[in-house]
Parts: sequence; C-alpha cells; structure tokens
Amino acid sequence: MAVRVVILLSLYGIADAWGPDGHTIVAHIGEQFLTPEAHVEIRKLLGNYTLSHASDWNDDYDHSSEGRWSEPLHFINYPEKACYFDWSLACKNDWCNVGSIANYSSRVADTGLSLADRAFALRFIIHMMGDVHQPLHVADISDRGGNTIHIDGVHLSADSKNWTNRTTNLHACWDNFLVVQDIYESPDPEKLGSVISLSTTTSGTGYSISASASRKPFPVHYHQWNRLSEKLEAYMADGGTWSDKVSEWQKPLAKATEESLLRDGLAEIANESAKAGCKYAYVHPDGTPVKSGDTLTREYFLHVKPIIEEQLAKGGVRLAQLLNVLLGKTKISEPIIV
Repeated sequence: MAVRVVILLSLYGIADAWGPDGHTIVAHIGEQFLTPEAHVEIRKLLGNYTLSHASDWNDDYDHSSEGRWSEPLHFINYPEKACYFDWSLACKNDWCNVGSIANYSSRVADTGLSLADRAFALRFIIHMMGDVHQPLHVADISDRGGNTIHIDGVHLSADSKNWTNRTTNLHACWDNFLVVQDIYESPDPEKLGSVISLSTTTSGTGYSISASASRKPFPVHYHQWNRLSEKLEAYMADGGTWSDKVSEWQKPLAKATEESLLRDGLAEIANESAKAGCKYAYVHPDGTPVKSGDTLTREYFLHVKPIIEEQLAKGGVRLAQLLNVLLGKTKISEPIIV
C-alpha cells in the first residue's frame, strides 16, 4: 500500500480545485442530504447523471477552448495577507467563485430557462461549491493561492520510505496530495459502520466502528475516494462525532432564495475558508510560514487533516442545502441516504 501511495502522489502536478477525488467526495456527501423533491428536479436536469458524476466537469470545461473564460470562477484572490473576503475587493463584477455561485443559482431556479441552460448552471454550482471550501481557493493574491510556493518534498506517511521529492507547489498539495493520503489512511468501506467516534492520538487518528451499513455501489472510482466519503458521512450520521454540527453548517444558505441573503451566506463561507487557509495551509504546525523549498511532513499532514475533512463535509452539506432551497421546496436537517 505504501509504495502505491508514493506512485500516486508522484504523478501529480499543478491541479484544479480539490481534484477529482475531493470534488466527488463533496458531491457524494451532498447527495445524502438532498430532499426527495430536489432529487426529482436534479434528475430532470442531469438525466442519469448524479451529482458525483457531474462534480468534476468544470475542470475539463475550463481547459477547453469554449470554456477557458470560466477559469477565474474557480477561485477568489484576496489582497496580500488580508486573510478575509471582501466582495468589493476580491469579487468585482461577481467575477470570482462565489459570484458565479450566486449568478448560476438564479439560473438553475429559473424554470423559464431551457433544461439545457439550467443543467449547465447546476454543473457550475456543484463544482464551485466544492472549490470555495478548498482553503487555498480563497487565498492570497501575492502567491496565487500557494501556486508560487514551491514544495521540494512531500513526506506524509508514517512509513519513512513513503515520500516523494518531486517538486510541486503548496496549492497542488492541498488539491490532491493531502486528500489522497487521507483516502489511503481511511477505513475500508466494507468494514465501516454507520457510526464512527473520532479520537486523536500521537500517531494519528483512531476510529471506533459499529453498526455496519449497506450502501449502493459508487458510480465512479478514482483513488478509492469512497473510503474517505463513507468515513465523513458516518461522522455526520445520527450519533456520529459531527451529528450536532450539520444544522450549523447549513445555516449560511438556509434562505438562499433571497439573493441578498444568499450573497451574505456565500461571503461567510468564503471568509471561513480564507481564515482556514491562513491558520493551517500557509503555516507549519510550529507556526512558521510555509515557504518555497520546504518539505511537507507527516506532522503537517496530521495538523491539517481535520480541517481538510471538515471542509469536504461542509462543502457537501452546503451544496445540498443550496440545491434543496433552490429546487426542493423544502429543507431538512437529517440526511436521506440513497
């Protein structure tokens, strides 16, 4: 297993957003929290595709000749060292991530538009909601969200032989390296119960598993992303470690049918990501800044892992909350497992 992880990590270069694993995790979590009404509307727009299937479409689209215009909509650049989001400074004319979510939200809910136009808007929302929860997608303009901070080594595993010295950058590490490492350290879904209690130890994170759950097969497979998705969904299930957090995570988008309140909620989410980036992504566990030439260590991974997991979970919960408000007519706090 260790050798396999090294190979996987060494293949990454500069990437987009959470990468396919992270985006699929966000979308799959979102699917568990949709109302029946929202499920019906999404089926009308996406046909046989699920949120998980559609989650990474934008990273292909923005590399195409017809979609290159959309690349700036994946991120938010705040002024140097600001560590907060101000719509007037970082999203002029709505030309940023949350601006695109706000505008495409109005389109996906507009039944006067064609199904094709609304489906296009839905694909944007699915992807961009994942992006805004990646802390280095709401980040410092001076280093392009960590893209100009060059990392000379990535040593994330407890196995001393599991590391790569392939030069990359801090942004790419958050897009992919850290998520993939977490995937391969997560429990096998076949052994994963519906309730997990989380405990942190000096060597990492321990899991107490009970009450086995049966689930439908996953539609796509990257790096066994379902290992991490199942774990996070179990945290949020009734009795799980995060079960009391879900309703709080939903609040920023609870009244998303009112545009001003939608924009306020999106600004709150963007600020949350900006603060997480400054507190965790840009600094080593000892508080020193991450700078070009550094190696990301096992200690760095363990330090940021809870933040990565929480951001992925929040992204999924909030994606569903937004779609429930826009498409589902009703809102619920408890997930519907499909």
